[in-house]
Amino acid sequence: MAYRDLDPGTALGGEHETGMTFAGFLVLHDPPKDRIAETIRELSDLGIGLKVVTGDNRHVAEAIGVMIRIENPEGW
Repeated sequence: MAYRDLDPGTALGGEHETGMTFAGFLVLHDPPKDRIAETIRELSDLGIGLKVVTGDNRHVAEAIGVMIRIENPEGW
């Protein structure tokens, strides 16, 4: 997070994204549901494949795959 003092009513633009003061990081944690690995395994047994669509980068997607015990998550 970062901030910069501006006059009230200033219309924000890209030029305001410089000269900011770093205030810290914002970290969000949204863990997978407790039974997700079991659910995915049950779906697989029924012949239902899994596709993961995420706005995160591939490293985050791979880490989630490892957390929920997906085989070959680096192939996502």
